[in-house]
Amino acid sequence: MKFAEARPIKDYCVGIYDGPHATPGEAADGPVFLGIKNITDDGVLDLSEIRHVSEEEYPRWTRRVTPQAGDVVFTYEATLHRYALIPEGFRGCLGRRVALVRPDTDRVDSRYLLYFFLSRAWRQVVEGNVITGATVDRVPLEKFPDFPAALPELRVQQRIADILSAYDDLIENNRRRMTLLEEGARQLYREWFVRLRFPGHEHTRITNGVPKGWERHPLSGCATFLSGGTPSKARGDFWEGDIPWVSSGELTAMRLHRTKLNITSEAVDVGSRLVPAETTLAVVRGMSLAKEFPLFTGICTGLGIHAVR
Repeated sequence: MKFAEARPIKDYCVGIYDGPHATPGEAADGPVFLGIKNITDDGVLDLSEIRHVSEEEYPRWTRRVTPQAGDVVFTYEATLHRYALIPEGFRGCLGRRVALVRPDTDRVDSRYLLYFFLSRAWRQVVEGNVITGATVDRVPLEKFPDFPAALPELRVQQRIADILSAYDDLIENNRRRMTLLEEGARQLYREWFVRLRFPGHEHTRITNGVPKGWERHPLSGCATFLSGGTPSKARGDFWEGDIPWVSSGELTAMRLHRTKLNITSEAVDVGSRLVPAETTLAVVRGMSLAKEFPLFTGICTGLGIHAVR
């Protein structure tokens, strides 16, 4: 496969745009106001929870650009390295800290461009240009069009995108099935252990909310607790390993398939803790406090998480 010489990313695009640096008034319905939370780390546009912009305000918020199918949207401030493809039928506008790339379809396949933006090579390019501020990191949009990119010819891009898209479709189907199965498991747990309608409950005496044969114990008598830690960010070599390191902000689902950061065994020894297999991770700090209790194996945790053995 032959790649072209590295060229500025703008050479593959019709345009690169950002949205208004403001937030519209609340609206009960209307076009989508596309925010950071709607763009996932996996390159998916998540519209399960959306904010709307009113029809009256919509022209104002699309004065600079109206997102269209095939555009690649991305985050450029605060939460970085998130990209997603605008699908057919989408109607909305860019939110704060969100921009888009409109590909030149004569030179680049939109799907391939999304995969390229999600690659480690492009991430390194972006990180080499990130501006670290007092509160948040930012990708300078004025420099973004000149970031270098080396892409194969269009025909090769299309073949690669066809293959990867087929796998993505399979992954999405499996993800939906897992969501249904996990919800079924939650409902079964509530039925048996919260509502106490377990098999045979009709013939079991319940006293003070405790079925006969069950006992109450403090959690400290049933488990041990392990706290995590964060290796020094000043040691870049600590963060170049293959041991997953999870922060509380990543525990938003029952299962975590991969983490944003990985550390080395040396970093584990001096700044973190390797969680044993079959350990429950409980969030103890942050906005998601007491909401997530996923199960993980062979992973290290940050300070906002306790491991319960």
